[in-house]
Amino acid sequence: MASITVDSLVQEVRTNERLVDLINRIGGKLSQVCYHPQLGPIQTCDTCMVEVDGRLQRACATIVTAGMNVLTASVRAAAARREAFDRILSNHMLYCTVCDNNNGHCTVHNTTKQLGIEHQQIPFRARPYGVDNTNPFYRYDPDQCILCGRCVEACQNVEVNETLSINREDPNPRVQWDGGSTIGDSSCVSCGHCVTVCPCNALMEKSMLGHAGFFTSLRKSALNGMIDGSRALNQKQALERFSSFPTPNKQCENTVSAKPRRFAPTVAWDAASMSGPKTAIFSKWRRNTGPLTGFPHA
Repeated sequence: MASITVDSLVQEVRTNERLVDLINRIGGKLSQVCYHPQLGPIQTCDTCMVEVDGRLQRACATIVTAGMNVLTASVRAAAARREAFDRILSNHMLYCTVCDNNNGHCTVHNTTKQLGIEHQQIPFRARPYGVDNTNPFYRYDPDQCILCGRCVEACQNVEVNETLSINREDPNPRVQWDGGSTIGDSSCVSCGHCVTVCPCNALMEKSMLGHAGFFTSLRKSALNGMIDGSRALNQKQALERFSSFPTPNKQCENTVSAKPRRFAPTVAWDAASMSGPKTAIFSKWRRNTGPLTGFPHA
C-alpha cells in the first residue's frame, strides 16, 4: 500500500483517496466549509488549503499519490485558510449566541471557533433581498448565505431536480430557485436535501425557527436587541472599544489582545422589556457566552 507524509508522520493511503478524506480519517484538524463527503469537492471556499510538496493546494480536490509531503499547519497554509474564511464571513451575519442553528452542527460556527476568529475582518454587507418564506417546510435567508454551493450541488447533481443555481456574476449573488422565482412558485419538490447540507443557517427548517435556539423564550424585541448587539461586537471596530465596557466579573479585566474574555461585556439591551424568568435567562446569557462571536463556553 502506498504512503505519504502528513505533518512529519507517515500515513498509508487508499486508492483514489482524496487528501481531505485522509486527513479526516487520521483525525487531523482541517477546516472545510464547502466540502461534504456526499457531494465531493465543490472548491468554492478555500478553507481546506494545505501545502503539498511546497505548493498550496485544496485538500478536497487533491487525490493522494505515493510520496507526497503534506503540511497542514504551516504558516502559509494557516494564513491561506484564515484569509479564505474571512472572505466567507463577509457574506454571513454573525450572531451565533442567539442563532437557532447554534446546536453544535453548524459548520460555519464550528469553523469560526476552530480558527479562533473573534471578529470579522471584512465587514458584513447585507444583500438587497428579503427572507423567502414561501415554502411551507423551510426558509432561505440571503443575508446568512455564504454561497458555498452545497445546496446547488445537492439539487443539481444528487437529486437531479435542477432547481437551484447561483449567478456569481450578479453584484449581489444568492441562491436562486428556477433563476429567480420564489421557492413556493418554483419547481422545488421539498425533498429537503438542500437544507440538510447547508453549512449554516441560510436554509433552515421552519420547525426549528423559534424553537431550537438557547433564547427562543425571549420576546422578539429583546431577541432582536441581542442579535444587534452580537453583530456589533463582531465588527473589527469593537476591539478598540472593548476595554471600556463594564465587566460583570473580575475575570474580564484582562485585555482582548492578551486573552479572550471569559464573559461577555455588558451591552445596552432593552432590559426594561424583560422581567421575571426572562431576566434570569438574560443574566445566564451574560454569564455563559463568549465575547465576540458568541460561543457558549463549556
